[in-house]
Amino acid sequence: MVTKDTVNCIKQTYGTLQLSEGSAGFDIQQAWLIKQYIPSKAFGVIYGASGSYKSFAVLDMCCCLAANKTWNTQKVEGCAVVFIAAEGAVGIKRRIRAWEIAHKTNVNNLFVLDKSLSPSEPEERIKLVNAIFELEKQHSIKIGLIVFDTLSRCFIGDENTARDMGHFILGCETLIKTTTATVLCIHHSGKDQSKGCRGSSKLFADADFVFQLQRPAGTSLSVSLVNHKQKDDEPAKTLGMIFEKVTLGIYCDEGQPVSSLVRIDQALTDSPDNIPENTIVKVLSTIFDGSCNRSELRNAFFPKTTGNISARERTQFSRILKKALESGQITIKQISTKASDSDQISLVH
Repeated sequence: MVTKDTVNCIKQTYGTLQLSEGSAGFDIQQAWLIKQYIPSKAFGVIYGASGSYKSFAVLDMCCCLAANKTWNTQKVEGCAVVFIAAEGAVGIKRRIRAWEIAHKTNVNNLFVLDKSLSPSEPEERIKLVNAIFELEKQHSIKIGLIVFDTLSRCFIGDENTARDMGHFILGCETLIKTTTATVLCIHHSGKDQSKGCRGSSKLFADADFVFQLQRPAGTSLSVSLVNHKQKDDEPAKTLGMIFEKVTLGIYCDEGQPVSSLVRIDQALTDSPDNIPENTIVKVLSTIFDGSCNRSELRNAFFPKTTGNISARERTQFSRILKKALESGQITIKQISTKASDSDQISLVH
């Protein structure tokens, strides 16, 4: 089977240019870091409003790649990762440690830079490339992903102008060509979240893949990951991810335990068969302290910032609820003969 890595085999050199003829290469398959979600050797963006767990979600992907561990049942191409923690490394390190504790796995191939670095500046870009080559040589590894957290902290100029955004994107594309790694930027939503990520529309236009993290009000530990663009493949399924607190075994100066958030092992998709039986227990215990009404629980499973859930999602939720009730995991106190949003749902202790 032809892959992207063998694309040059179908090209011929004419003068100083390489050209392919006709449909040669139509059967080239997309290569992935995370199957159906993060492509290899690509430029992408994951964005969301402040507090939408952007770094937590991206670090979850990074840790799975570095540890060569399946991400949400999706196959990964294990690789080392460089994470540009332009907003501070202490919090990032604690999130990585929480992931290690939750998964009982050490993350050894995730390297964190604790300062901003702009890919649009040649001198800074060269420093990063040289560091990557040195890492690969010393540790006998391959850096497959470079993360900028956040784009704005690593950006020089006005992100609202196509010219400055173009310089940034060109710098990222140069990194991809030089290192053969995917570049992923964590970014913010605009004032109107329905209009996409902040800044020039050139960012969305030039990206190979774009995801949005949506966190609704009232569901403090749940978000949905929505794929708005997947240039060379079908859009990935929307995932509803639920996070839980993990204590790190250290204490603050006031003697209180320090904790961080970790995604529950499997995210929720639009297929009832993909949802583990104990998920409803985790949602009730983690987010709602054991009890909530039907509406609150449904919104935790299908988090949305605007609009209503679909008929298919309502059916899926009913199946999940019925399964948990029949297995004796929950009780439902209905306020009338018909199911109501105000019905109280509680864990059986």
